[in-house]
Amino acid sequence: MARGAGGRRAAAAARRPAMTPRGWVLVAVAAAASGAAGCSFDAYCINCAVGDGGAADARGRIDAGDGGAPADAGPRPDACVPSGVEVCDGKDNDCDGTVDEDVPDVGAPCGTDVGECVAGTLECVDGELRCGGAYVAPVPEVCDGLDNDCDGTVDNGDPGGGAVCGTDVGECKSGITQCIDGEVQCVGDRGPSPEVCDGKDNDCDGEFDEGTPASPGACGTTDEGECALGVEQCIGGVIQCVGNVEPTLDVCDGKDNDCDGTADEDFDLMSDPTHCGDCTTACSAPFAVPRCNMGVCEILTCLPGHHDLNGEYGDGCEYECEIQGAEVCGDPDGDGNADEDCDGLVDEDLVPPDICDQDGACAGTVPVCTPSGWVCQYAPPVETDASGAIVPETLCDGIDNDCDGEIDEAYPTLGTPCDDGNLGVCKGTGTVQCTGPTTAECVITSPGGTAGPEACNGLDDDCDGEIDEGDLNDWAAIAVGGVTRYIFRYEASRPDATATDPGASTARPCSKPGALPWTNVTYPEAAAACAAIGARLCTEAEWQAACEAPRSPVTQDSGPGNLIVLEAEVFDANTAGVTDTWIVDTAEAGYSGSAAMYAQPNDGDNYNTGYETSSPRLDYQVDFVATGTHYVWIRGLAEQNPQNPGNNDSCHVGLDGVGVSTSDRITGFNSSWTWSSTTMDGNSRARFDVSTPGVHTINLWMREDGLRVDKIVITTDPAYTPTNAGPPFGCGWSYETSCRTYQPDTCNGNDYDCDPAPGDQDCLLPTGDRAACFADWGSASDRVYDLSGNVKEWAQARSPGVNPLRGGSYNNTAAGISCSFDFTVADDSFLFPNVGFRCCRDTAP
Repeated sequence: MARGAGGRRAAAAARRPAMTPRGWVLVAVAAAASGAAGCSFDAYCINCAVGDGGAADARGRIDAGDGGAPADAGPRPDACVPSGVEVCDGKDNDCDGTVDEDVPDVGAPCGTDVGECVAGTLECVDGELRCGGAYVAPVPEVCDGLDNDCDGTVDNGDPGGGAVCGTDVGECKSGITQCIDGEVQCVGDRGPSPEVCDGKDNDCDGEFDEGTPASPGACGTTDEGECALGVEQCIGGVIQCVGNVEPTLDVCDGKDNDCDGTADEDFDLMSDPTHCGDCTTACSAPFAVPRCNMGVCEILTCLPGHHDLNGEYGDGCEYECEIQGAEVCGDPDGDGNADEDCDGLVDEDLVPPDICDQDGACAGTVPVCTPSGWVCQYAPPVETDASGAIVPETLCDGIDNDCDGEIDEAYPTLGTPCDDGNLGVCKGTGTVQCTGPTTAECVITSPGGTAGPEACNGLDDDCDGEIDEGDLNDWAAIAVGGVTRYIFRYEASRPDATATDPGASTARPCSKPGALPWTNVTYPEAAAACAAIGARLCTEAEWQAACEAPRSPVTQDSGPGNLIVLEAEVFDANTAGVTDTWIVDTAEAGYSGSAAMYAQPNDGDNYNTGYETSSPRLDYQVDFVATGTHYVWIRGLAEQNPQNPGNNDSCHVGLDGVGVSTSDRITGFNSSWTWSSTTMDGNSRARFDVSTPGVHTINLWMREDGLRVDKIVITTDPAYTPTNAGPPFGCGWSYETSCRTYQPDTCNGNDYDCDPAPGDQDCLLPTGDRAACFADWGSASDRVYDLSGNVKEWAQARSPGVNPLRGGSYNNTAAGISCSFDFTVADDSFLFPNVGFRCCRDTAP
């Protein structure tokens, strides 16, 4: 351990004993050394103050406390008294003989590395802690693109900015200094530019246009010929040429006026009549327009009324004569000038004009020249009057006697159509003909026919003066939702249509075989045509019902599953219940046919028992070909009634008016169209037994009102489950037989080749041409032809401008000509060669 002077004195004193004032003997003890550097102490407390209650000594120490008035002597002035851990204050705080060593804070980091500053470490210098090492301290911010004050922002406070800069003299404009991108820049100022000649002080020296142009040069076009160059001067802010002489138009004077290096080059002395041969000679001749030819004057043309017959330039155009045109015969205008072409000759080289009539009996007449002009001398039988004019003919003889191109014009009706006064097809027709020298009468060349029954053909067949009167169309009776409607048996055709000509008449539509359909017709035109005969366009329900031909009774399929398909709205009888009724409904979209049946009102009625006499019933006649167990599927939709939740999703099915316990209480319907065969009897399948083949009545009773029924499917196959909208009801195509299965070529669709030439040709056929393409409604008079293919047919609009086209056409595939295909719609302006229509009506014609 280091010791100072005080320590040395303390060690010396320790070698001898001493008596304390109280008589105690101080025993020498060994000083224990500690590991702390700079620590020293006086083991015997030699020179320590003994407090005696006296006054403090000069160093503020308390005396020995012996009660004496004077203070004890205290330590020597050079004695070191430790005051604690060494600190940086220029003192030896720990009395180890070294000042400011091992200060705890020395070496600690200080300062910052932000911006231009550099952090350092603490150092003890001259009794003060200072940041040393690599330390760089912040300085006031200057405009240099650096963070001088180390606050994290470059050039903040716009150092050097805010002072006025530049000048406002002349075109200049002062600005304000601003620190931008590390540089103090003058913002908003406009500096001087080189002085130019514009009436402005561009270089901002208080003067304008001085020294411009900087190097005045020669100006002007040229100094050739009569021209001279000038000198550039700035006058009025514009560089102007002073003293120059510019080119002028060349004049014939022997000088280079246009300064191109050649004198009088613009003057053609060889052909210019004003300078012919030289600049002083101008061509001139009496009554003539002269010209200069190779430097010699000659006559170009004569003035009107004068002619140069002798070819002499000196006397000009010496022959006075007004040209009247080509030479003509004589002097027809009587002016005494018979030389019409002013060639000095009269009536020379005349060609007889074509002035004589060449029609009729005048053919071949040639005019003769006389002093008074050309004269036509017609030979008999042409008659002329005293002046030579042809006299109008009066005979009816088939000859053009007056040569006017018309024969027997005294009889204006000759050749016009005439008839015998009969009507319609009975009328005989001919033309008016000459029957004598002075008579003309109607001669019948096409005798009329015999009256017969009126037909829709644009003719008056019964010869009564009216065309196509009455209802002449071929109608078929069809059943739609239990109601009889009437539909054209054939696609509509024009009255004058034939098997090869579509006709042009729009008087009325016809339903007849063997005629090309009325096509290229818009929806409004088709609707108007039907209205003209007291009918209308068919609804889609009527059209589809006609195509599917669902006759009653419906015949059970003989194929696999023995399917029976019934559209709910195509019933044979609809019997109201005590308080509820089945109604035809189209409110819920997604039904498969023309509509669905809806049990109304939806007020919570429930017929679990006694339904045969109380619940509304729908009846369907079916001709069964199979006996035994038949399984029932219903496609239904349950409308939710907030007052009766869950009470509108069931119905009963029976046979021949009797409820069947295994097919009643069919349930399982929800708010979308659903197929169900589940009954409430333990979820068993709905079924009934048929003991004998033949016609039976299937009955559908409402169990809960609010139920909608779309379709009923009955099958002998227990594994059969219908999907989507189920199998088609009635016919899939309008075929005579096997109408559920597509048959190529039966109707006029895309697969039928209408032309024997190589390749597949598709074309429009006359109505009824495909003999087996008809919907069979039970009798020959109720067959409806061409519902599949030939032409697409307008049906009543679904909404304004949304007009369905049904049945497909001659260029559509199997799906497109099916009875159920309803995808195609068009607007009111659409027409096409494969689009036609047929009409429907509510009452019998």
